[in-house]
Amino acid sequence: MFTQTDINNINDHIEELKGIIQRLKEENTLSSTTSSQKEANAFMIDKFTNSIKLYESKARYIKLELDNPTPPQPSILDKRLYNPSSPQAFMHNNT
Repeated sequence: MFTQTDINNINDHIEELKGIIQRLKEENTLSSTTSSQKEANAFMIDKFTNSIKLYESKARYIKLELDNPTPPQPSILDKRLYNPSSPQAFMHNNT
């Protein structure tokens, strides 16, 4: 089961990635940055941006789970035991 702490940890990680992206963008504006380094930075910016989207999606999913918890589903065995017409229920109730 997820907790609010999980969402907080994800949000912290997203903020870290945003900081890295900002530093890479700043580095790309420097005249001393080579074109190959700029390409590498652009590649990493793209990858980190995609990671942020995935983390945001995961955080939304966890939030939905926290706001609308799914009640536990009875197991197949539980269903048979509590179904009065099942043979297992008869045996269980008469032992």
